[in-house]
Amino acid sequence: MVRQALFPLGLWFAILCSTVGCASGPTLARVVSIEEGQATLVSLRQGTGNLTLTLRNESAGLAKDFYKDSKDPNAKVVPDAELQTLLDVYAEDGLFEHAAGSAAGSAAAGGIDVLTIDQQGRQWSWARRQRGAQQSDQAFHKARDYFLAIYNGNVAYHGAGERPNFSDENARARAEAAAARERLMQLRRQGK
Repeated sequence: MVRQALFPLGLWFAILCSTVGCASGPTLARVVSIEEGQATLVSLRQGTGNLTLTLRNESAGLAKDFYKDSKDPNAKVVPDAELQTLLDVYAEDGLFEHAAGSAAGSAAAGGIDVLTIDQQGRQWSWARRQRGAQQSDQAFHKARDYFLAIYNGNVAYHGAGERPNFSDENARARAEAAAARERLMQLRRQGK
């Protein structure tokens, strides 16, 4: 009895696997291709504190040379495949359709995050205010989160040169936490 119930399920699974192609993963859209030996940079400039985080593809040169010569203590070298997947996810989400040709001038005003891709003299940029609640901002914030996931998942071995100054970022985080605490206390007082 049990064999008869499992056989049709197994047959169904075999048919599904052969028609869908379980051996291959999903294919993402591709707008920008990383070429071996050519530098591709993806950077995120956070509006508060002027902090810029940068990812560069591994095949553009030796990581140790990049870290030794780089003036940017927040730059990281990542495998080409990881950076290509990030770019493909951006393409799949339709980000390239809404890109500006260069970093938006309004980003200098502060409070604006700018995501930029530089490759062989071409540049794609997106600028959004921080924590935007508008539906049009959601794709940018999702793209920023993807960038940060790759950035935070990789280690950079910079020399003992100038260390990054995170004091502005720490001050911003403390101020936001204090403001959130104050709002919470106000809500508690209103609730009593």
